[in-house]
Amino acid sequence: MLKTAILHIPLSQYAYAIDWHTLVIRIRTAKNDIKKVTLFYGDRADPVEPIRTNSIEMEKKASDDLFDYFEAKIQDRYTRVCYYFLLDDGKEQTYYYERNFCDRMSCGRTEYFQFPYIRREDILSIPQWAPGTIMYHIFPDSFASGHRMLTGKGKYVKEMESVTKLGGTLSGVTENVDYLYDMGINCIYLNPIFTANSYHKYDTMDYFSVDPCFGTKEDLKKLVQKCHENGIRVLLDGVFNHCGPNFFAFKDVLQNGKDSRYYDWFYHMPEPIVYADPPNYEAFAYVKEMPKLNTGNPEVEEYLIHVGTYWMKEAGIDIESRRAGSYLEGRDFEDSELKLLIDGVLCSKYITAKHSKDLIDRLCGLSNKYFRSHVKNIYSVNDWSKTDNQALFFNIELIDTSI
Repeated sequence: MLKTAILHIPLSQYAYAIDWHTLVIRIRTAKNDIKKVTLFYGDRADPVEPIRTNSIEMEKKASDDLFDYFEAKIQDRYTRVCYYFLLDDGKEQTYYYERNFCDRMSCGRTEYFQFPYIRREDILSIPQWAPGTIMYHIFPDSFASGHRMLTGKGKYVKEMESVTKLGGTLSGVTENVDYLYDMGINCIYLNPIFTANSYHKYDTMDYFSVDPCFGTKEDLKKLVQKCHENGIRVLLDGVFNHCGPNFFAFKDVLQNGKDSRYYDWFYHMPEPIVYADPPNYEAFAYVKEMPKLNTGNPEVEEYLIHVGTYWMKEAGIDIESRRAGSYLEGRDFEDSELKLLIDGVLCSKYITAKHSKDLIDRLCGLSNKYFRSHVKNIYSVNDWSKTDNQALFFNIELIDTSI
């Protein structure tokens, strides 16, 4: 038995709750090494000593070049759980608990693996409409200018210093809703449409207006109405991680430095502020035109809440998404008031985010470049064996939730 390959990490992608009485428990072993894994679990607060335990035979769910991954679901009344494993390679058996391996379990419950408490706040909450959703990702500038056509000619609005490259518009999307409907699409995700400088619109200037290169608020309302008539939800990219150089708060900070009332709206602004390449302040990927917002500031939080609720009320948007998940602060974003109530469901956790791997279990949705690269590999080589089964295994909830 290759014990050095065996791995379990409590309170991680190896142990998490999917509802108040269901825990998913996983363990990694060397490939083709272990024949059988049994999970033993009990109530951490059991008044009886030694505690009473139940057992579940774990199922091998995935394999990659080096490892096998076993999984079991604990579905019981317990909300405080302790557990350990029995591994069998056909020649020997060994118990695996938090501190070590052993031939016979003689330690107390405090040395078992621990899931201290299933907090409702930590449970992945998927909106009722999300499972089975087929989402189409639209980059407005390059999608359509009219019915089945794209001019390929960019625009420039001098007053706003706003540009595009290919001439796509919101009305162009509206004129092709039938195309989306015929493909079975029931949700579209629009890249940024707020007024911004660059063609990609990630350098937001005004969160409360539609970029004039794309159209007007009325164009957005018509698009949402047309989509809803065809059973298609509309998601907007909120760009809440950073703003653009002409965002009112950043302009004020550039002008007044620490004396600006918006100085704390931004993350790590030194004095003096050097607006250059690279900038001396925190920004998206060292892009000076995209200063990082301090989403830990209650004023910024409140402002972004207002942005989300404004567009849901003004245009009937189904939900605002938050991009750049790998840039979120370590604080628990889902405990904030950025939870938005849509269709009676708290949808804060169904957001699109570019996940760093350690955020995969905190944020869900499929704007996940790590996951996307493996999907591309599957279709480019037409061979499932060439992709990373570990990535698929640890993203299985995402696969099941949305296409």
